[in-house]
Amino acid sequence: MVGFSFKVHGLLSEKILLSLKSKFENEDSLSVPVKFSHSLRGTYATFSTNLFPKRKSDVKKIYIDACTVVRAAIVGHIGEEGEIIEYEVSEGRIFDGGKVWFYVLEGFIVEAYCFTCRSVSFARVLHEKDPRRENEWVSVDVDENLDTPWFNES
Repeated sequence: MVGFSFKVHGLLSEKILLSLKSKFENEDSLSVPVKFSHSLRGTYATFSTNLFPKRKSDVKKIYIDACTVVRAAIVGHIGEEGEIIEYEVSEGRIFDGGKVWFYVLEGFIVEAYCFTCRSVSFARVLHEKDPRRENEWVSVDVDENLDTPWFNES
């Protein structure tokens, strides 16, 4: 069980939320105010947000800024006490109900294993496109398992 180390070290998902909020809460290149969704159920935490640009030409900068903020929050949280695995995505699709709903134009995905809090987190920053409306945005999602069997001793 996570117990003590989790409480001392804090939630990575919350650190990412606070970092993104600091960067994007008053960003004037966004078309709508940013909404942040963070929840904790037992030993599992999630975080999600979407960043909608005013102009399509701003989406690349927003994507790069979001990647930079997420990477810095993860490195700051994990430090030398864990393992970080990063993936770059060049394209993809998001299926819902067996149908393609969105295209992934580019993405940054991270697995973060925190030895201090004995947790594993998965974070993704995606530059997405809706093929029906042709609009684009950046999504950030984090899943954090605070009681993963990865750290069980054999």
